[in-house]
Amino acid sequence: MRTVSIAILCISALPVLFGCPGPPRAVRRVPADAPGAPVAGWPRSFVDDLGVEVTLSAPPMRIVSLAPGFTETLFAIGAGDRVVGRTDFCDAPPAALAIESVGGLVTPSIEKIVSLEPDLVLVIRGTPADVVDALRRAGLPVIARDMHTLSDVLAGIRDVGRYLGMESEADALGDELEARRAAVVQQTESLFAARARPEVLLLVSIKPIFAAGEQSFAGDIIALAGGENAAGGPELADAGPWPQLGLEAIIDRDPDILVLAWEHHHAGEALSADELAETPGWRELSAVRNGQVYEVDPDPLSRAGPRVVDALEQLARIIATWARRDAGDA
Repeated sequence: MRTVSIAILCISALPVLFGCPGPPRAVRRVPADAPGAPVAGWPRSFVDDLGVEVTLSAPPMRIVSLAPGFTETLFAIGAGDRVVGRTDFCDAPPAALAIESVGGLVTPSIEKIVSLEPDLVLVIRGTPADVVDALRRAGLPVIARDMHTLSDVLAGIRDVGRYLGMESEADALGDELEARRAAVVQQTESLFAARARPEVLLLVSIKPIFAAGEQSFAGDIIALAGGENAAGGPELADAGPWPQLGLEAIIDRDPDILVLAWEHHHAGEALSADELAETPGWRELSAVRNGQVYEVDPDPLSRAGPRVVDALEQLARIIATWARRDAGDA
């Protein structure tokens, strides 16, 4: 997701956009030119995160991805040549840019998607219910996933392999990512076995101020990397995955580490670490005064794909740097 407005809309408006699913129902589509002989191991049926049972008659070979994380996953497991449609926000890896766009994340063109004749459409949180319904009425198999934690993302990667009949490739990627996550968790447990963890505030927008809450998988990454989420706690329990904060609230929380993951279209209004050091209010924060402000690429933190582990490792290095510095000051 390239913009914080898109990211926050996608997450906070999920119950409205996805709606309340009714009883599971089968959605089937068999191409008119499908061969008479069935493919071994197929058809396969899956129940998606809307509670809908989706049956695929054969391994999908024409896929439309309506989420950047899915697009990255498809390329990472070697299925990039099966992707025939993407959103404007699916810009990684670079090879994805050669694929025809079907429009925005929440405003894709139904007509364009149907014209591509996909045998699978992958959607994630934020895809409006009317879009999903329209695609299903057109006879297209749609699988919807909603991922809240890093574990959800890794499970989703493995599931994509099952949707495509590429289990070994997806499981190999999943095993690699799981091993990297385990290494970070082991380091974190060792580093903070006998000491308090730092308060970490991860911001994605400054006008207004939005932070990664405990219900986002960016918040899950903070915890796995060894931090305490400064945008957490009972008072923000009902604020959703990306709570909006005021500067006074941030000053009261006074985080040890400030991570700036400014969404790209906010670059013109976002403040750099150096600018925060010169800005009233912000410059009083411990993280700013102690030089513990880090600017990072927002995409790995906001896309439910393989790069979430890159974000985990980067955040773990940031927190480990704080820990070593704090130990030296002690």
